Amino acid sequence: MERGSRASPSASPAPASAIEDGANPQQQVIVSLGELKSLEDEVIALRSNNQTLERSLEAEQKNSGNLAEFIDTLIALNAKQKEGLVERLESARRELSKTKIWHSLSVSLAVKTMSRQIALIQLLRGILRRHMAAWKLWLVRRKRAKSFARRCLERRHVRNVRSCFESWKAFAPESRGKRMRSKLEKQTEKLEGALRDKERNLLKLKEETAEDLRSLQLEDERQQQDLREEVERLEGKLFEVEGVINDKEKEILDLRKERKKFILSTAQLDNEIASLKGKMEEMQKEKGETEARMEAVKEDSDERSSYIKNLEREVNDARVREIALKRRLRELERKDQDVTALGLYIDKVEGIPGLQKEAKEMKRRAVTLELEVDRHKKEVEALTVRADAAERKAERRSVRIDSLMKEKEEVETEYARIERELKKKDDALQEMEKDREYFKYRVDEVRQELDITLAKVDRLERDLDTEKQRANFFQGELLEKDKGLAAIVREACAGRDSELERKDIMVKEMKYDIEEKDRAIARLELDVDDLAEKKKMLEKENNVLREGFDQLKMELDRKRREVEEERDRQRYFLAVLGVFLFSYVMQTRYGCWIDDSEKNITRRRKRRWYRTSLSQT
Repeated sequence: MERGSRASPSASPAPASAIEDGANPQQQVIVSLGELKSLEDEVIALRSNNQTLERSLEAEQKNSGNLAEFIDTLIALNAKQKEGLVERLESARRELSKTKIWHSLSVSLAVKTMSRQIALIQLLRGILRRHMAAWKLWLVRRKRAKSFARRCLERRHVRNVRSCFESWKAFAPESRGKRMRSKLEKQTEKLEGALRDKERNLLKLKEETAEDLRSLQLEDERQQQDLREEVERLEGKLFEVEGVINDKEKEILDLRKERKKFILSTAQLDNEIASLKGKMEEMQKEKGETEARMEAVKEDSDERSSYIKNLEREVNDARVREIALKRRLRELERKDQDVTALGLYIDKVEGIPGLQKEAKEMKRRAVTLELEVDRHKKEVEALTVRADAAERKAERRSVRIDSLMKEKEEVETEYARIERELKKKDDALQEMEKDREYFKYRVDEVRQELDITLAKVDRLERDLDTEKQRANFFQGELLEKDKGLAAIVREACAGRDSELERKDIMVKEMKYDIEEKDRAIARLELDVDDLAEKKKMLEKENNVLREGFDQLKMELDRKRREVEEERDRQRYFLAVLGVFLFSYVMQTRYGCWIDDSEKNITRRRKRRWYRTSLSQT
């Protein structure tokens, strides 16, 4: 009896091995599938972010290389001032409408993709929680089975051992395998339902995007019609201004003709009035002096008009450069958002069929696990006659552990690759920061150029004031000298006043253009601030990904420790199982145990005790 009690601890792990063979591989496969799914999602997200950053970086490099050529072409096209003005107006309105449309579209796509990602993450977390709950339930049942087997084997009779083996049928892997198979089938059905729901959501999303695009196209057509009407109105104004200029030029020609007639009449009067020759000579001298002064004033005015034209040309050049910079900034922002939104959308659509493959893989593994459960049941029933089968099972378990270790190494290599991609992403963010600093520098340069043009306009206004003062002075001086010449001076001063008024109007228009440029610079600064906010958002996403990466790393370490503990438990189980089987064979065939420490019991007494125990059972 004491020998039976001594052998019972060595035999206690046998039913636990049956439980372990029936359920442990299934739970390991389920947990490993959940982990691989989460890792694949993280890897897909990191790859999509890395690809979008690389594309935006390449586009910005190309655009920075073509910026100088673009500015040169705009400067060359400045000769066609009127046509270029209309074309720039249309292109600016068109680009503004396109940027608004793409901005709204990209924002809606980003919001929808983020909502889909959040829903997918919540679904996977729910699946992981269910798998962990099943794993914990299996551990609790395993502990209960072990404690029950230990209590049965601690009794002092072989009959209790056999009843213990019979009671283990309640914990046999057959019923539990059916339950696990039903659970796996339910989980696969849930996954298939989730896939169908995702496909329906994708169809709805496509329909919504098509409707949005149609509405945006209609709005774009309305805006284009408004722009056409605005351009026609501006062309009408341009034609009106040209007509006014032509009328003024005709009036100037008429005045010149009248002046020539007046000179001829004065010559005739000089010939007719010989008696007043002395006075006329003095008047001619004074007239020559006034004409010289008028020519000097005219030359000065021509120089100043040419100076004003140069200033206008410089202001137009600054305007063109400012418009080009603004357009380039908006194009960069639009391309970045477009590439980000479309890249995330395409990667998500391509990643969805992977769930179907995993569901099929889980079904196939469930079938293989059923076969393994049946095979292990047969092996447990034949433990008393086949000890070699236990050794083969131990070898198969070692092979399975090696395969799990290989999968662990593959996951570690994938983590290393993800770290390299994160480093590349950090480098891309630094380069984007440099580009943002460069754009700030360019905005400061444009602001300095506008300040220079403002100073030039102020100097031009002061020159115009001095010209008005000089014209008034000449007008008073000529009126005092001669009445005949006073009429000519008045006409010249009137033309000069009209020209000065026209110049005042031009100066006001230049001021208005400068104010528009200031507003455009303010908008550029707002765009730069938006880029800074986007950079902060990218940094936050990077930090979130790093935290997720650290959590996954901790989970991998935990799984590694669990695999090592499982290997130790299996080694211990194999050792105990071998001892138990050997002792059981020795007891059944020869009627003796391995640890025969009681020397006072004879061999005949042992056989008699074994026969009585068999008759009782």
